[in-house]
Amino acid sequence: MAHSNRDDFEHQLQIRPAAQTDTFEVVYPPWHHPHQKAVNGAIMLGQSTLAACQTVPEGFTVHALHAHFVKAAPIGSTLHYEVERVSTTTRTACRIVRVMQTGIVRVLATFSFMKPSKEDETRQPFDHVPEPSRDTLEAAARPIDPELDDADQSAPGSKNKSRAPEGWPASTPYPAVSNQRQEVSHDESISKRIYRIKMRTLTPLSSPAAQTMATIFFSDFYVLDTPLSVQNIPFGMHRIGDKTKRPTRSALRSFATLNHSIHFVASSGWDVHDGLLMECVTEWAKGRRAGVCFNLWDARGKLVATGEQEGYFLFNEAAKGETSRM
Repeated sequence: MAHSNRDDFEHQLQIRPAAQTDTFEVVYPPWHHPHQKAVNGAIMLGQSTLAACQTVPEGFTVHALHAHFVKAAPIGSTLHYEVERVSTTTRTACRIVRVMQTGIVRVLATFSFMKPSKEDETRQPFDHVPEPSRDTLEAAARPIDPELDDADQSAPGSKNKSRAPEGWPASTPYPAVSNQRQEVSHDESISKRIYRIKMRTLTPLSSPAAQTMATIFFSDFYVLDTPLSVQNIPFGMHRIGDKTKRPTRSALRSFATLNHSIHFVASSGWDVHDGLLMECVTEWAKGRRAGVCFNLWDARGKLVATGEQEGYFLFNEAAKGETSRM
């Protein structure tokens, strides 16, 4: 099935230069989940990546991102991406991107760039890249089941059967991606249970920068529910494997990302349109915070990136009078 331009993922997230130098604005109102009142964090990380990439020399690639989610960005107000050129050398660059809305910093993201060379790819004495397990290889190669695709919101019980956000360019209320929460491994230890999600863009991506942008987008898109999914705690979405997509009664009042990091193992050679497998584990959960580590593999089982995320969770049984404000 052919896709129109408005159904193209890059088109949906595109940005353009604003009046101020090294400042960019969104072309379309940023996407948000139909049942939420804040801009999706993965959208802001993806667009921050595009903004940072437009300010570095040709051939430079992102090798690390460290982002702090300072304050939720309510829907309805325009976002601007302000890029600070911290440093640029012949081989490296550092950029800080401030996601601004109504004069308030919503996200602060630091990008580290390198210009890859042949020497960087030669084997070194300490080289060690984890080999994918058999379960990882099988999950990475497994196509997304159309009946379990969370981007398909047409199931009878789906709670997300709503119109697209006002001004959103797509013909559907979801970005042009496909994603399936596949499974949680059966390890007895909670900290070893692996939560697997398969993801891809519906259309091919046009450049290495777009591949990086889509990878960073997906690295944040689903990881936050890991501490809940590995313990089967309902958070509103349907259960893994439920083709009726009937929503669950959430045990949460709210949850949010505090910070997010991703480190690229590869500088090229993967295709997000072919698919990415994300494997997440909850390293720890204490009080209202939880730490998650993740690996991103391509469809052939190549390790693309690793990362960490810290989340903040407020459960319904919190003492009366408590709020989620920090």
